[in-house]
Amino acid sequence: MGILGIGRTQFNPSSKILFGDGLVGLDGDKWAVHRKITSQAFNMERVKGWIPEIVASTKKMMHRWEQETSERSEFEVNVHKYLHELSADIISRTAFGSSFEEGKRIFELQEQQANLFLQALRSVYIPGFRFLPTKKNKMRWNLEKETRKLIRKMIENNGKSRENPQALLTLLMSPYKSEDGKEDRLDSEEIIDECKTFYFAGKETTANLLSWALLLLANHQEWQSRAREEVLCTCRDGAFPTAENLTDLKLVGMIINETLRLYPTAVALMRQTSKREYSGIVKSCIFGGHWEFLNSLITVSSFVLPFVERKGDPDYILINRCTGSYEIISILWYLWLYPL
Repeated sequence: MGILGIGRTQFNPSSKILFGDGLVGLDGDKWAVHRKITSQAFNMERVKGWIPEIVASTKKMMHRWEQETSERSEFEVNVHKYLHELSADIISRTAFGSSFEEGKRIFELQEQQANLFLQALRSVYIPGFRFLPTKKNKMRWNLEKETRKLIRKMIENNGKSRENPQALLTLLMSPYKSEDGKEDRLDSEEIIDECKTFYFAGKETTANLLSWALLLLANHQEWQSRAREEVLCTCRDGAFPTAENLTDLKLVGMIINETLRLYPTAVALMRQTSKREYSGIVKSCIFGGHWEFLNSLITVSSFVLPFVERKGDPDYILINRCTGSYEIISILWYLWLYPL
């Protein structure tokens, strides 16, 4: 008898133009190797070292806004656009040791690739059609070729200079030694795929989260005032946040958690039944009291689950509900990051 497990979803082949064979689309042993190597960059000490870079990027954005106010008393700002540039600059600085200006072309290419991908999703999927030399397929091929060329050049420059040993790119290029002494290393194409993943996924999710948070604060002035008061008390005399005082911004953290509850960064959590062990013919398994066939797609809406009534009206913004660990969000992120 065979045993069915629940693993990651097999993505539409067209999605590879966005993140290649990066961490998001991998499964099994290959996923485990990639995750061990990339996780080196995200321990708390390294993340603390990124805070000055994050502050520098934010100061640059705020300076541009101040220039606008110096010229006129009222002005309109496309906050969403600015926050996309901010998250792109932060990712470029912390992950790849460059700046938004240097990585700007890569972001532009990925935005074009994302538009083509969305068009493909709205069309009927015909196996093998993506290999035909149609106008849109040629555009996809050219965008993919230029993107990989630019990232490869960035990797080569990083390999020569090694200016930022704490950057994600440097760590992706470094070997990882497991507990049994075995050494794993990503090849150049795998590094390019991971760079594409972090460029695209990191920029979009961060910018969208910040945009929704600012919108909620604009609609709920009392929380905006309380958050401003906390920031001014924590960062006295015009000082900027540091690794030491960032944990004191508890209300700001609760606001971010509530924003994640109302507007999750992932629309849905998808898993696919897969055969983990084999000793016979398996066609179905039992999941949640129901029979599920091999390769069945299990989708959990991340918009619905957080609205399960826990404390008061689930549709009303309530920052205090996030004073502790928020169970739903914790479960959602665990399922997203770790295959069952």
